[in-house]
Amino acid sequence: MCEKRSQRLRRRLERLIGIAATEGNSLIPLRNGDQIFGAMLKAIREAEHTVDMMTFVYWRGDIANDFAEALAERARAGVRVRLLLDGFGSRLIEKDQLDMMDEAGVTVAWFRKPLYLSPLKQNHRCHRKVLITDESIAFTGGVGIAEEWCGDARNEHEWRDTHVQVRGPAVDGLAAAFAQNWAECQEELFDDRDRFVASDRHGDAVVQVVRGSSSFGWQDMQTLMRVVLESAEERIRLTTAYFAPDDYFTGLLCAAARRGV
Repeated sequence: MCEKRSQRLRRRLERLIGIAATEGNSLIPLRNGDQIFGAMLKAIREAEHTVDMMTFVYWRGDIANDFAEALAERARAGVRVRLLLDGFGSRLIEKDQLDMMDEAGVTVAWFRKPLYLSPLKQNHRCHRKVLITDESIAFTGGVGIAEEWCGDARNEHEWRDTHVQVRGPAVDGLAAAFAQNWAECQEELFDDRDRFVASDRHGDAVVQVVRGSSSFGWQDMQTLMRVVLESAEERIRLTTAYFAPDDYFTGLLCAAARRGV
């Protein structure tokens, strides 16, 4: 994409969503569990101040235990460790892992446990997957913490997914996404181990962090998809684990195809 078109798309998204893009970021795409889990665990094990992690899926198996042990070890070392689990998606986590993390000092919070919700909120889930270590390295993408995501998608038992490692000013946007959900579950939003340091430049990527929502109604993510699809001139590449488009979204794809995209 040429510089002029790129800048035009950036300004459309910034104006219509109201979230400024940041410059000076580095993005490292991570493909499948073999790359993703190793990078995430390395970041956790090297954390010196804080670890904040939230996920929709936290199930069972060796990889679930690896994460629980890594989080517990950092908590025992004095690192502030917070883990936010969706009350429905992570209901299969093993009690032994929760007990181990609790005893080590990990603060585990649950986002909207179904037992305590009104029927109108049962489906308002937290699908965000974010890990931030030392306020400087972040990960986000599609993987959950479960054996199904391990491997390299070599067969139907190894799920295909993508994560991104982020460094630079965009980390603040991902940290804010964590804080938004954490504030609903816990009273203490930060402590003296949060340094709130300014983000250094780590690359030349321009990143706009757009957060989804667990509520009904039009969302920023829908605005983003609409702007991107209506602005496309040459190609659209879409990858998703779930594809159940409504008539409006299907119409946007068809309209793009009709104009030669």
